[in-house]
Amino acid sequence: MKNTNIITALFLFMISSLFVTSCQQDEDTSDAFGNFDVDETIISAETAGKLEQFNIQEGATVKAGAVVGSIDSTNLLLERNSIEANKLTVSAKLTAINAEIKVLNTQLKVIEKEHNRVVKLIKSDAATQKQLDDIEGNMEIIKSRMTAASAQKPAVKAQLEVINANIAKVNNQIDKCIILNPVEGIVLTKLVEKHELVAPGRPLYKVANPDKIYLKAYVTGTQVSGLKQGQKVSIIIDNAEGGLETLEGTINWISEEAEFTPKLIQTREERVSLVYAIKVGFDNPGTVKIGMPGEVKF
Repeated sequence: MKNTNIITALFLFMISSLFVTSCQQDEDTSDAFGNFDVDETIISAETAGKLEQFNIQEGATVKAGAVVGSIDSTNLLLERNSIEANKLTVSAKLTAINAEIKVLNTQLKVIEKEHNRVVKLIKSDAATQKQLDDIEGNMEIIKSRMTAASAQKPAVKAQLEVINANIAKVNNQIDKCIILNPVEGIVLTKLVEKHELVAPGRPLYKVANPDKIYLKAYVTGTQVSGLKQGQKVSIIIDNAEGGLETLEGTINWISEEAEFTPKLIQTREERVSLVYAIKVGFDNPGTVKIGMPGEVKF
């Protein structure tokens, strides 16, 4: 009888232990799993040429607006010099036209004075009508030459506008030979090396702001219906002592479309076929790095 009671007590103890362990496992089970990520910015070349300077190192921090390299601009400078020489020629043509008009205008003023004098002389029979006709004929010739000269100015000015536009275009391309980093962050990947030939649109490096790191996790269809943007959640990460650390996070984004579970996601439970991606923002204590795994509890 005594042995029966002992066996019964042991059995009840084992059942009780399994129940407590099961409850602890349920409490420890996270609701979603993922990896920490950032939004990368790919910096590309904006013009063609040889990469003369490229001061980029992976893992280095770069400031927004910092000069990180330059592309050979020799051909562009030569092209600008050629265009500017052409501009001088066209500008000289416009100057000559203006000078011609000025001379003709002076001649017209002189002959107008002569015309007025002859008109007075005719009234006193001191000049002939032929003299007056000759003067008026010369006046018409000068006016015609002035009109013809003035008519050339719009075409020459149009040429100058085209030339100025071409100079501005080349200057813009020269400016793009200087590679400026547009956003502050850490260089993730260096894609080219100094002295390589690059073309417009060729990626040069990737940069990301580590302060804007987030946890990209995946939830099932049954879970996503209970989530909303702005919802507070708990983020669980591994700490240096081999244990777990909990951070406070906020759901910033929920995908509208389901996708197959990414291969990099390894959960404690059986994987499902379709999941929804979410992004959880948090204040990085400095220990969270890009690519680290993380868990979420709702």
